[in-house]
Amino acid sequence: MNKTVEEYISELLFLHDCVIIPKFGGFVTRKKSAKLNSTTGTLLPPSKHILFNSKLTNNDGLLISHIANQEDISQESARKNVDIFSKKSSEKLTNSKALRIADIGLLTLGEEGNIIFSQDEKINYSLDGFGLAATTQRPIKREEKLEQKITSTIAAVKSTRTNTRLLLRAAAVIIPL
Repeated sequence: MNKTVEEYISELLFLHDCVIIPKFGGFVTRKKSAKLNSTTGTLLPPSKHILFNSKLTNNDGLLISHIANQEDISQESARKNVDIFSKKSSEKLTNSKALRIADIGLLTLGEEGNIIFSQDEKINYSLDGFGLAATTQRPIKREEKLEQKITSTIAAVKSTRTNTRLLLRAAAVIIPL
């Protein structure tokens, strides 16, 4: 095979909301909209949150047909490759209590035999936010400049009223003379 099964799973997570690995489990995605943290000023792009469900073990054909099409091999050969991957992954998870799937995340075996999944955050699987990174902005301070403009405007208005009063007083004195 040109690519590993892990790489094909990663490819499919960009395009689909659920990718099932037969006899192992399935990855389910949930869209998260863009988020602004007003305290830190950080804007996070839209993304997909990935969950793992060990109950999704029935073959839906998505992964196997994708591998068969990409590798130009038969469905049966692709199924065998996926079965080998599933068996090795299950054994490694049982023996070492941890399994890292490249670019997707870390699976660990809990005390009660449940599988705990931690998503790898370095890849954003949402096509809406693909290529966007989190940005941080500093708040803009405009209060001081605004107060200075208001004060200077008020001072200018007061000075024009005084000039007109002086002109009226001068005219009132000059006209009777």
